Amino acid sequence: MEWLEKNYPEYVKEADEKNAIILFQNGSGVQRRPNVRKTWSQKGRRPRIKTKENRDRISVTSPVTHDGNLYFMIKEGSMDSNDTIRFLEQLLSEIHGFLYMFWDNITIHRSRIVKDFLETHNDRLITGRIPAYSPELNPDEYVWNALKYQELPNFCPANLNDLKSKVTLTMNNLKSDPEKMKRIIMGSSRLLPPFMGKS
Repeated sequence: MEWLEKNYPEYVKEADEKNAIILFQNGSGVQRRPNVRKTWSQKGRRPRIKTKENRDRISVTSPVTHDGNLYFMIKEGSMDSNDTIRFLEQLLSEIHGFLYMFWDNITIHRSRIVKDFLETHNDRLITGRIPAYSPELNPDEYVWNALKYQELPNFCPANLNDLKSKVTLTMNNLKSDPEKMKRIIMGSSRLLPPFMGKS
């Protein structure tokens, strides 16, 4: 892929020159409707999950570094441009130094107020685009796979607050275990960007 062979090394070189911390960001939604996975049950008794049909959701955004450091913000409903700015402010307060963050090209990332924010804070934060429809190039995709299909399968929350509490606890547990996070983001069968293999 041209981006990986040509563009990405240039971005990494720029980040190295600024001694920047490189992050890959992605966002996703978690619905009250459970992610049903295979499980065990007594022979002849089919397992059942009782849940109400409900599409209430929370949104989570979560950059990750190559050495397994995870950062996140959770919100009920969908995130907008103002939420994106609040999260960028949170990120700048949590991490010292220069940040180089790769993210996708969704509408809220291209909004005028987000662009204005990035221009105002370009002394500490630069963002780069990941090509569309290329989840294999974003290590954070594997964080979502782990959250939904390893940490929360078959979970049936009683309400939205129950879901939010569970997701928050799970994300904090992942955040507190960088070694586990490193294993998660290195789980791709496709070669990840060069620096991802460095210790």
